[in-house]
Amino acid sequence: VEDLTEIPSAVRLVIVDSLHRLRSSEVSGAAGSNGQLIHAVEALVGLARARSLVVLIISHVNREGDASGTTGVDHDVDALIEMTRAEEIEPGVLRVKKNRHGPAPVSVRFRLTEGGILYVAEEEEADGES
Repeated sequence: VEDLTEIPSAVRLVIVDSLHRLRSSEVSGAAGSNGQLIHAVEALVGLARARSLVVLIISHVNREGDASGTTGVDHDVDALIEMTRAEEIEPGVLRVKKNRHGPAPVSVRFRLTEGGILYVAEEEEADGES
C-alpha cells in the first residue's frame, strides 16, 4: 500500500488486481484481513481524490455473491460493479450494484468473444442470436 505514492504523476488510471493481495506494514494482519482491506481502500480512495485518478479495484466474491471481506469496502467506493463469467451459451452479466453518482442497480448482458466483450441486446438474447 505504501508503494502507491510512487505512481508517476502522468498516470490517470490505476487498476488494482486484487485488493486482497494489498498489504500495509502500518496495519497488523495478513493481506486480505478486514483491517488490511479497510486501510487499502482508504489509501486508494485518498490517492484517487488527491490526484484526480480513476482507480478500479478488483475484489474477490464470496459464496453468497457479495464482495469478500468487510462491508466497509462497499461503503467507501463510488461504485460497485459485478461481472459474471460469460459462458459460451449464456451471456455474462455486468451489474452495477451501487453508483454514488447515478442509477443503480443496472444490469447489462455481454458475451466474451475473440474480438473482445460484446454487448448483447435483450432482443438478441430472446432470439438466441448474438
